[in-house]
Amino acid sequence: MNRGLKERVLTENRLVRKHLARSLLDVFVSIEMTGQGVSFEQKFNYRHTMYQTLHLMHTIPTHREALSAVCTEAIINIESAQQPLFLRFINLLMNDSNYLLDEILKHMQELKQKELERANPEHPEHPEQQGVPPGAQQGVQAGLLPGAQPGVQQGVAGVQQAQRAAQEQEQEFRHVGMLARLYNQLGSETLGALEELTEGLFI
Repeated sequence: MNRGLKERVLTENRLVRKHLARSLLDVFVSIEMTGQGVSFEQKFNYRHTMYQTLHLMHTIPTHREALSAVCTEAIINIESAQQPLFLRFINLLMNDSNYLLDEILKHMQELKQKELERANPEHPEHPEQQGVPPGAQQGVQAGLLPGAQPGVQQGVAGVQQAQRAAQEQEQEFRHVGMLARLYNQLGSETLGALEELTEGLFI
């Protein structure tokens, strides 16, 4: 859905103007409160769409007023036994910001370490350190016959093991890189939402 169509839905539908602000915050908070396991990738997909919608609402006066009303309600009921929705939402954003910062730093450090390992021929897991006997690589490429010499057979097994290890390391490297990108993007969107909500408009 392009931005123009989204703006039309947000501005022309009476029910959307009336209920979206509270419903969006309620769904956002409820994802954390279900008690069911939600993977990071799933949570990222949910949050990413919600942050986009929240950002667009921030540019539309009707929805800014609706969000402000939810905030005002939270201030009035701040001493209530049940924590107001807007306060739960802000607390969640702040907790997420701290968590995401820790995760970003951890994954970036892990990614840097893996880059150094990949580039260092002296590292024990580097293919050059696998101790492959001469002729083993040719055996892997050509395919061994049953009567191949034991030394070559062992060498081929070593090469194959090294190749499998290299593939696993590459997959792990890509996975860590993907998580680092996702955490960075979600962290940026979380801080962006906090910034928009603390510009003096609602708080």
